[in-house]
Amino acid sequence: MLSKRDIFKELGKNICIYPLHIKNIKENSINLTIGQNAWIDKNCKVKKIYQLPNDTFSLKKEQNSKELSIIGGNPAIIPSMDSKKKFLILLPHTTTSVETSEVIAVSQNIGGTFHSKVGIAAKGVGHIGTMLGPCYCGHLLISLHNITDNIITLEVGETFVSLIFYLLETPIQENVNSNYNGHVDKFSELKFNVSQKTREYLTEDWKSSFTGIRNKMLTSDAYIQFKKTKSRENIEYLKRYLNIRNIIIILLIISVFILSWFGVHWYDNKNGTTVWSERYWEIVITAVIVPILLNLYKLFKRSNE
Repeated sequence: MLSKRDIFKELGKNICIYPLHIKNIKENSINLTIGQNAWIDKNCKVKKIYQLPNDTFSLKKEQNSKELSIIGGNPAIIPSMDSKKKFLILLPHTTTSVETSEVIAVSQNIGGTFHSKVGIAAKGVGHIGTMLGPCYCGHLLISLHNITDNIITLEVGETFVSLIFYLLETPIQENVNSNYNGHVDKFSELKFNVSQKTREYLTEDWKSSFTGIRNKMLTSDAYIQFKKTKSRENIEYLKRYLNIRNIIIILLIISVFILSWFGVHWYDNKNGTTVWSERYWEIVITAVIVPILLNLYKLFKRSNE
């Protein structure tokens, strides 16, 4: 399982996400958001008094009731009357398939699992338990199950599922994505009514390759700002070790090396040998210089995580 620091290190290497929302990367997962496309799996009609966000949906009014009807396979995204917001409608006892707004690409070294968010599950959305295969590229199609007798509404752009990444001990042999972008190959099987415009949006060329998604992420403002922030943090981290105390210690160590070298060289000249001069560098390199360089490497590596 990859931690937050691990995910940061893998961005642009084995994991690419566009659009990238750094705030959605948690301690050992990343939260994904509701996209502009979702479809209900079966016909459903609700005719009773119920509450929707701000009561701004354009609904058919009949006497004192409000009716909301969605035919199976039709979109489940409904705009508010002022068109400023869009909402995902989860009708009672139905399954709704939701495309993430994020496009994901992982290498042959990475797999993943999807998990329900506590806040979403508490509203009555059934458990999410699917997987992300290595080499996947594209939008993600997530099924949400409304197990309640009530309508559940979620705003488009809201986080609704958590993705946990895993580093495979042995990478898969074939570096090939076995799934179509956004699982569009399943639309006919699921009898979704998908417009040509939506299908073209989900299958844009850059979304089908690791390189295409990587380039989108690397050139995005969010990633550029993330790298700038990490660079500043790395500099601040290194500055903690560049203080007067450490500088004095380094100067003292160098002085000891120089004085001891002169001492060894003087001793060998006095006795007409080079034994201690030769042994001096072997001892210094193996017992002092190598450990110092290893510690400096670990410090530098840690500052870049």
